Amino acid sequence: MGKLVAIGIVILVIFLIMIGLFVYSYTQLSVNLHDVRFHSIDWAPLSWNKLLNLGLNSYWELVWCCI
Repeated sequence: MGKLVAIGIVILVIFLIMIGLFVYSYTQLSVNLHDVRFHSIDWAPLSWNKLLNLGLNSYWELVWCCI
């Protein structure tokens, strides 16, 4: 019976530590959506020609992959 109580206390302590870490990480999370910028993405102008070439290149890569 003593081992069972000790195991229960250990599991409870581990559970409380995990809950505490989750609560702490949630309080440290800060997201500001008022000023969103994509600093590392260079958006290229999109045209039907580029979309068609992209689709055909992907198709031919898939065809050559399976041969």
